[in-house]
Amino acid sequence: NAMNIDGLGESILETFVDNGLIKSTIDIFRLDKKEIVKLDGFQNTSAKNILNSVENSKSNDLNKLIFALGIRHIGEKAAKLLADKFKNIDNIAKATVEEILQIDGFGQIMAESVVDYFSQASALELIEQLKECGVNMQSQTVIEDERFAGWRCDPH
Repeated sequence: NAMNIDGLGESILETFVDNGLIKSTIDIFRLDKKEIVKLDGFQNTSAKNILNSVENSKSNDLNKLIFALGIRHIGEKAAKLLADKFKNIDNIAKATVEEILQIDGFGQIMAESVVDYFSQASALELIEQLKECGVNMQSQTVIEDERFAGWRCDPH
């Protein structure tokens, strides 16, 4: 399921592809309600629900985006590890094999796969298009720093 969007299952995606509404991943984020309701079996409500799901998916955490990109050898767990370490898509795109290998649980093949993916012009173009559509590119996992918890400056 491209981008793992709730309410946009295989059969709906196939219908959209067959009818020319979706030609590439980015088209999911450019779906038009007027075009959807022209299709057989799609009412206003279902079109609205699909567009809402697409809109909501834009704020998914970075690890979901990485997983959805379909990078070879990178499953959900590896996607989460990448997001946690590098915090945003640009850092991941610039990361070297050596930097990625510092992640516990990453092997050479996985690290090379990530670097290879982001060395492709088509991948970088897709990322740019997703940014323009407002897709979240940041990790939202906040690692709490407890060192200053409860600490207050006494003004006197």
